[in-house]
Amino acid sequence: MRVDELKAAVRRLPAEGLPDRFFTATQRDRLRELMDGKEVAANAGPSLTEEEHAELSLLIDAEVHAATARADSLLRELSP
Repeated sequence: MRVDELKAAVRRLPAEGLPDRFFTATQRDRLRELMDGKEVAANAGPSLTEEEHAELSLLIDAEVHAATARADSLLRELSP
């Protein structure tokens, strides 16, 4: 792969925190909200409910799967 091809591939990646076809804006917003709540809880604030913990876990899993799908998609685009 040439440098210009790699640069073009990197430009196709979404900016950090921006939604894409693999992880929606709604998912990202809710993930941030739950992560903020977890941070508050860690600092002696009210803790997340069991339901919120479960939702957070599912969103984290979804983001990991989205990152994998994003990488696979980019790899397919770059493969000869």
